[in-house]
Amino acid sequence: MKNCKNCNLEFSPVHATRGSEQVYCSRKCGQISAKKRREEKIKNQVKTEMINENQQSIQNDGAYEVRNMAQREMGNFKPNRWINTNDDLATIEKLYETKNENQFLKFKIETLEKENSELKTEIYELENELEFSEVEEEGGILSGIVDQFKKDPTNTINFAKSFLNDYLKK
Repeated sequence: MKNCKNCNLEFSPVHATRGSEQVYCSRKCGQISAKKRREEKIKNQVKTEMINENQQSIQNDGAYEVRNMAQREMGNFKPNRWINTNDDLATIEKLYETKNENQFLKFKIETLEKENSELKTEIYELENELEFSEVEEEGGILSGIVDQFKKDPTNTINFAKSFLNDYLKK
């Protein structure tokens, strides 16, 4: 009697004297085990490729750059049509969402940098305009009236009305 490597049930080998030693109790257990081995092999290949790519990008750019499965070429990796476990699909879906979020954040950064530069330009222009307007307002009767209007517009308008009424009555 032997124990199955997949389900750990005891079984007696069908042909103990022919071919290689029987390891699984049934073909189904053998196929399940083979599928698990293929999945692990592919996962390890992908992990190794991602580590290698990240090390290369650190060496080339000096900065850590994340590369998603959709962005890189698979090289020797050929997906198997039988591999579609929920964990793998969830991982692929998460990678796709991360890629989209990464692209969105890059776009947002570019937009904010552009807006920041436009605001800096506007601040510079407003400061220049303020310096120019301060030079023009020095001295004179009109500059005094304008300053008074900025401080207290109601009284300035009333003063101007009374001044004009007095002037027009003469």
